[in-house]
Amino acid sequence: MDNSESHLLVAKLDDVRVITTMLKTIHFKETAMVFATDLGLKFTVENHQCLQANVFLQVGLFYEYKLKEQQISFKINLNVLMECLGIFGTSSVSGQSVTPTLKMFYNGYGEPLVLTIEEAGIVTNCSIKTMDSDMALNFDFNSLNVNNKIIMKAEGLKECFSEINPNSEVVELLMSPDRPYFRMTTYTESGDNYTELSSDSDYIDSFSCTQTRSYRYKSSLLKPSIKVLQAAQKVSIRTDSRGFLSLQFMINAGNNQPSFVEYLCAPDEELTST
Repeated sequence: MDNSESHLLVAKLDDVRVITTMLKTIHFKETAMVFATDLGLKFTVENHQCLQANVFLQVGLFYEYKLKEQQISFKINLNVLMECLGIFGTSSVSGQSVTPTLKMFYNGYGEPLVLTIEEAGIVTNCSIKTMDSDMALNFDFNSLNVNNKIIMKAEGLKECFSEINPNSEVVELLMSPDRPYFRMTTYTESGDNYTELSSDSDYIDSFSCTQTRSYRYKSSLLKPSIKVLQAAQKVSIRTDSRGFLSLQFMINAGNNQPSFVEYLCAPDEELTST
């Protein structure tokens, strides 16, 4: 099984928590699409043609990564994958913390994804059925069409979410070159609720807004992204000329290699101010 030359895809991690930490951030649907390229692995989850969540595991995270084709794609049951990855927890041997290692193998169309998880000499093999991958949504989110972009500490966005009403069906994001700069607003029968951040806030690392724009998004689509903030260090917030939203979270998952989770969300209702 561990003959790397005989497999179409081989990916090995010295700490299984790297991948479990990342996949937890998009574990809100039963299945995920997996894309392997020479840059690493991408896991994609989609919801109602309105939301796409991507986890990027760059090749530098793996101590061994081999791919025999230009790109491989398949679909997998994410519930089963997470259950397999969580077989072992962190244990201690002779006072030293021991974390499970992970080896992943894939041999091509119709073949299962095989996991070998080892901890303190105990080895568990899991074989997970793969399915044909779907055509991933193309949100056509082009950086050339981005009109507003803010990079902030994840703690700042986390605080904003904590101050708005969680019972609202929509969240409105306003980004502007002038006051109020960045505002999140929710609407309920009991009244409107909003929170703001100034462009010179300690939470803001970079502020680039060329136009005052305000867009609404379904709260149900944004809520899964909130738990990403628990693991993220920074977040990039971008909107394009159509109101599509990109939330890109930077997470230091291991090996001092930054990994990224991206949520792409279609607007529910556009409100444009000038």
